[in-house]
Amino acid sequence: MLVCENCKTEWTWKQTLKSSFVLTTSMTCPYCGEKQYATPKSKKRTFLLNMLILLPLLLQALFEMGVWTTFSLMIGFFILVMISMPFWMSVQNEETFKIM
Repeated sequence: MLVCENCKTEWTWKQTLKSSFVLTTSMTCPYCGEKQYATPKSKKRTFLLNMLILLPLLLQALFEMGVWTTFSLMIGFFILVMISMPFWMSVQNEETFKIM
């Protein structure tokens, strides 16, 4: 779960999931109100988890699965990702930009 770097309080699963759906780059700690930012490692993890949802499309192309099987797998992966995503996230006090 997320742990605020400022107040060292662990967020609940529900708070973490809710904060991951915001469109801004910052998440506000529900306990101290300070802004927290996803770490670069956390951004990579969540990107890869989100790509897992699209994996059935690749499997369909390789193994000629049916549309309903592919759709069911995508829904299953979506649920799996939403349940597990808060456990893979971490935050820090400052936003870092990695320039390639």
